[in-house]
Formats: sequence, structure tokens, C-alpha cells
Amino acid sequence: RFRQIYFFSVLKNVMRAAGRAEALESVTKAHNVTLEQINKGWNEIEKAWSEIEEEKRKLQEERQQLEAQKDGSSSTPATQHTTPHSPPSFHLSPEILVLSDTEKPKIEFIVDILTRNRGRPDFREPDTPHGSFAGASSFPPSPMELEDDTLAHIASQGTLQLFAQMGPSSGGNTSSPQDVAKKTIEYLTDNWKQRNRFVHDVHNTNVLRAVVERLCNWVTQLCKQEPVMLKLPAPIYVFGDIHGNFADLFYFTKNLIHFDNFSYTAHDFLFLGDYVDRGPFSLECVAYLFALKVLNPQSVYLLRGNHEDWQVNGDESNYGDGSFKYQLKQLWGKAEGEEMWNVINTTFKELPLCAVVEDSVFCCHGGIPRFTGGTDNRREILATLDFPKFNTFTPQAKETETDKRRATFRQMAFDLVWSDPSDTEEDLDEWGFGQNPRGGGIKVFGQKAVQNFLTNNNLQYVLRAHQEKNDGLKVSKHARVVTIFSSSGYCGHPNGAGVVFVSKDGSIRMMMKTVPAVAPTPVQQVNGSPDATNGASQAPALAQPPGKKAQPK
Repeated sequence: RFRQIYFFSVLKNVMRAAGRAEALESVTKAHNVTLEQINKGWNEIEKAWSEIEEEKRKLQEERQQLEAQKDGSSSTPATQHTTPHSPPSFHLSPEILVLSDTEKPKIEFIVDILTRNRGRPDFREPDTPHGSFAGASSFPPSPMELEDDTLAHIASQGTLQLFAQMGPSSGGNTSSPQDVAKKTIEYLTDNWKQRNRFVHDVHNTNVLRAVVERLCNWVTQLCKQEPVMLKLPAPIYVFGDIHGNFADLFYFTKNLIHFDNFSYTAHDFLFLGDYVDRGPFSLECVAYLFALKVLNPQSVYLLRGNHEDWQVNGDESNYGDGSFKYQLKQLWGKAEGEEMWNVINTTFKELPLCAVVEDSVFCCHGGIPRFTGGTDNRREILATLDFPKFNTFTPQAKETETDKRRATFRQMAFDLVWSDPSDTEEDLDEWGFGQNPRGGGIKVFGQKAVQNFLTNNNLQYVLRAHQEKNDGLKVSKHARVVTIFSSSGYCGHPNGAGVVFVSKDGSIRMMMKTVPAVAPTPVQQVNGSPDATNGASQAPALAQPPGKKAQPK
């Protein structure tokens, strides 16, 4: 309560100010303190809050002991009762690390970010689970260029020779998963460094297909051993939507993986889904992430988003050349492209749906599952070992009638990848849920829904993705929900990319990569497609709608 009073009193003064300088002056005058004293006061309040939380935990344990003795379910005296190790009390840091390609990293404060964004509306991604989005991708068209070029123009000779050894006709299929993953990362990074885009030699496309297929098989086996809800330790970096933006994915991983080697990296990585669609390099992002997973299965974790669903990433009529399926067909042709689309979606099906960090921070792509009263056992259901992994999240009418338990599982999975925080606290039901403007039966969740979910399930924060934000980050619902979007320049918008770091000591820190102030260089014409200027192309012609969509094998 102290923290909320203090934060919002500062925020009120900041929001009244006209700009950054005025905001800082307003804060210091109103409180008769310096900025350093404000930060010190914040830390003191956080310490007091932690002490309150610890006292609350002890009282709860004592109450549980008394209830157990009253019910006769425990014969152990209270004095001999031992309690498990409790997680730290997490807190959201007021500082944000701001990264840029053109400037040195710097620290900003949340209140400054809020001031800068005053009056700027958030972008709303117009997805629905039934594909009612009526526009094509705004990314540059023809994402993967095929050139009959010399190999030296694509990557180093050594990398390409190693990469080619893994092809179907080279006899290199005996390579270990680690070797294949390493060579895949080398090939992709070398290829990218040459031109800040990908150029796949026509002679290498078959090798690329064989490699991606093998990576899919290995990742499928790894994820089959993982539950729907992961239990992860800190420290860990949490990423939001990627959407085929290899530039930002490579930027962050290059800087956060120490010496390009996880052996020297103390922290883990958690990706919240939406690796494909809309961006120009969906396949390369998938191959890169799958290779990281194969190399570091206990350090890299991939969750499933709503775009890791064949009904979404196969929707060529709505996403045009931004469709993942369309891009694969452009690279390998219709038959082989659709076959690889099936293979990759088979792996997507096995990805976990959510994670809990240090038993306190709930992470998922969309949001919390809906609640309609009764016993709140949502976390218990997600921990069920037989929680199924679905080909698609779309609710099935027949299933609701014939197998209500499976329908409940699917509904929870649907909410985990599709739901959003509400913009206001109006028009919500008694449990804090309401209808989402996306349509299709999607829910929004308000402050009451968040508080009940956290309290009833012994959690402290929700980290989620799924929505584009001006700076790649947004804090909402009494600072208990953090939205992360890790793809800057999304669909030509001037948005930044964000990443969140959860530390072992209970601190949740945010970082964001800003977009350049200068308009990017126009993309060269590729395969007869129009030039894309200022990071966005004119709306490309939509691909012909497919006939009956083939469900992945």
C-alpha cells in the first residue's frame, strides 16, 4: 500500500508536467527532495514492503498449521513443523535500460517513459483466432531472396562447407545434434552479417530444408519431455513477440549470450511465442531458436504463442506474403514448402504454454485463464501431467459436448495465448473478465482478475507478450502485469523492442531497444516486388486463398 501511494503521488506530478525537464522539476519541488533521494525513498519503501510480505507469509503458515491441527490432518506438533524454502518477494525496478544502435546504453525511469508516451495510443494487433484480419503484412515483400551467387557472398567458405556437409546427399546425416545446431547458427549469423538480410544460394536450399527438418525432430523430442507449465529458476531473460524480426533477435542474443557461448552465461532465456508471421525472416528465426534449444536445452525455453497454430500461420489470404506458409512455399515450392510447414507446426504443437519463474512470476504469451467461480485451481490444472497439447487452440463444438475435460484444457490453452489486459475496468463480469475487441470469444482481464489469480495461486507478477507496445514494454494492472514485445519497427510502426530480466534477488528489470530516429534505407527491389520505404512497403497483393487447409500431420 505504501508503494502504491508513493508511486502514484509521483506519477500524478509527472503526468501534469509538460516534458522531461519539467517533470523532474515538478517532482522535486512537490516533494522537496532530489532525484537521488526519491530513488532512496523508493528502495526504503520496497524494503518495508518486503518485510510486510514476509510477515504476511508467516501468518499464513501459522493459519495453515492451526487449520491442519483442527482438522486432525496433521499429527506433527506445530513446533516441529518445517516449511519449504519460500521464494523472494519480487519487485519491479523503476529503472529501464535503454539500448540503441547509434547511442551508448543509458538508464531511464518508468515515469519518464510514461511522460514521453502521454497521449500516444497503443497499437492494437487486429488478430482474431478466426482470421478476420483484412489486411496484408506491412513488412517488405519477398522475404527470402534466391540468388545464383558465389558462396563467398553469402557466408564464409568454411561455414558453408561445414553447413553443406549436413545435406541429404553428403552422407553428413551422422552429425550430432550439437554439431548441426552449431553449424546452423554459424551459417545464419554469417549470412546475416553480410547484408543484414538473408540470401540463400539456390544450391543450399535443399541443405537448409534437411537441417531445419532435423532440428524440428530434435526440438519435438525435447519439448515432449517438458510439461505444459514449466518451473524455471532465475536469473532469466524473458522475450516477447519476435514475428520474423531476426535483426532484433540477433541483436539481443548477441549481447546477452556472453562470448557467444552459454558456458559463460549465467542466465537462462525464455521466449513467450509468436516467432513467425508478418516479419520477413520467420524461417530463419525458427531455425535460430531451435538451434539454440538443441544446443542448450536446460537454458533456452520456447513457449507457444497464438501464431504457433497452423490455423494462424497458414492463413495466406489474410497475411499475404507475411504468412509463414507463404514464405516457405516461396523458398521451396508449393509441395515441399507445405510439407515443411507441416513439419514445423508438428514441433510447434509440442511447445509448453506457460512458465513460473521462482514459483512467483507467471509467464505466458497472452494472459491468465478465465475464471467463473468456485475453487480456483487453475494453476493446479496447468500442472496436470496429462494436460494435452493441441494441434489448434480454436474451441471445438463437438468436443464441448463429448469430452468436457478436454474442452476445459483447450479453453485454458486458448486463453493463455489469446487474452489481453483490459484497457479499462468497465464492462467486466464479477470475476474481472470481459469480451475482447479481437472477437472470436477472446477475453480481457482486469485488475480484479489479476489480483485474484495472483493471490489464489501464490504468485506475484504476470509477464506476457501478444501486444505491440510503443517502447516494447508496458506496465499495467497496478504494476502487476508487464507486457513484452521484442520486435521493433513492427509492420512499419516506430515501436521499440523490449526484454525483461528476472534476477535471483527478486528484482524485475526492463530493457528496451529504441528504433533509429532516421528513416532506414529503402529495401532493394527483390524478385520484382516494389521497394519498401521507411521500413514498410505498400500493401502487397494478397496470395490466392488456399482451398481446404491441411492440418499438420
